[in-house]
Amino acid sequence: MSEGVKLVNDTGEGLSTIATLVHQINGHMDAIAAAAQEQSVGLGEVNAAVNHMDQSTQQNAAMVEEMNAASAGLAQEAAGLAALLSQFQTEGASRGAQRSRAA
Repeated sequence: MSEGVKLVNDTGEGLSTIATLVHQINGHMDAIAAAAQEQSVGLGEVNAAVNHMDQSTQQNAAMVEEMNAASAGLAQEAAGLAALLSQFQTEGASRGAQRSRAA
């Protein structure tokens, strides 16, 4: 009978050790879950920042296209204005023409 008592005591000690280890594992799992939650929040913030950068980049690209179109339109208008101005004789140009005729 003493052998049975010893086996029961050994089993109790083993179960107690297992319970302690399960509690330790539970603590580690809680720490892992907390760290995963923190990483999730951090990744959400990074995702929001990347989306903001993407929107800014798209806005900048649109503004560059608008500036290119405006520059091209301005260049065309400047060329048209130069063509219109070339039809006028200025005072300096008419004096030069009078000197040519006098010579």
